[in-house]
Amino acid sequence: MTISGKDVGRRFCETVQKNARITSLVRELRLYTSRLELEESETHIRLIGICTNVENLYLNGCNTSRLDDLKTALGKADLVSLKLWHRPSEFYQRGKGQMPTIAEILRLLPKWPRIEEVSGFLGDRYGVRSKSMEAPIALEACTALRKIAIFDDTFDPTHLQYLKAIAPNLEDITFTIRPRSFAALRDCLRFWSSSLKRLSIRTPSHNKRPLHEGECPVIRFPIPEIRELNMAAPLLSVSALQYVPRLEKLHLTEGDFSQGTQLAQIIEEGVLPCLREIDVSFSVSTGVGDDITPGDVTDLKMKVAEELRRVCKKRDIFVRDSLTGAEELEAHYGYHKESPESSDNDWREAHNEPTST
Repeated sequence: MTISGKDVGRRFCETVQKNARITSLVRELRLYTSRLELEESETHIRLIGICTNVENLYLNGCNTSRLDDLKTALGKADLVSLKLWHRPSEFYQRGKGQMPTIAEILRLLPKWPRIEEVSGFLGDRYGVRSKSMEAPIALEACTALRKIAIFDDTFDPTHLQYLKAIAPNLEDITFTIRPRSFAALRDCLRFWSSSLKRLSIRTPSHNKRPLHEGECPVIRFPIPEIRELNMAAPLLSVSALQYVPRLEKLHLTEGDFSQGTQLAQIIEEGVLPCLREIDVSFSVSTGVGDDITPGDVTDLKMKVAEELRRVCKKRDIFVRDSLTGAEELEAHYGYHKESPESSDNDWREAHNEPTST
């Protein structure tokens, strides 16, 4: 059930309040807001409370003054999937809308024993609002949780340890971590190593402070089932790829040219027999003398790119880097064609769901 617009939301809310049968049939709610109006958020929160059989919830925006009410309503639901969306840079007035923080979402998770997937753009890119956490009481409360993808908020070590304690079977992870979280991340990855299939970790500020000895790389043990890996150096090193033998897609950034050469070597040696796609970027390593010229950098880039293409071509591995052209991308990925979206109700107003970039 998709609800978009204040008037549509109000009419549907009035309808379900009067008809318990309709209420009992609603399994999915997709709630959109355009201007974060107070009345609109109040209606959305009321619908979450009325439709007690809802399993899948998508919420686009919440008025800041109703954030506590939203968290209360979410805590009483029995969710299988939760998707939250808040992008203040698009059309919201500053301070008018908020979503729960990472810590608040993690505390809600044990209330949903059937939860399988949680994702969201939380609108707190630098983790200003998110607080540290105490150890959870309900250990392994979310055994069904397989996927968590959080954008625009940042995990600290206490968030990672809390997630590890309540969700033992994670398969698909996407989030951003703070530099001081590297050790905690390594500990969590070891714990999830038998189940993990897809891992995407952002570290936007790791190079703004010196790394302590032993912090990186974070993968130093087998993760046998992982298929997709997205990380930046030095969090991920090429030498660590020996621990992911079933890897199919690799996205490695911020490595130096020597790692590019090393990657070509291990591909040629067959260390990654399942690899089908790489998306990489390499540059001059820190500490290289000032005598290197832009022409030298270009020559190194071309040399590494040519060597990677040579070894990957033999194994039918697609290479995506700064030299990959539009025609290559189109040939590999094909053209994206959207199919008309069907709707099983009359409450939907014309609305295109936002997509992340």
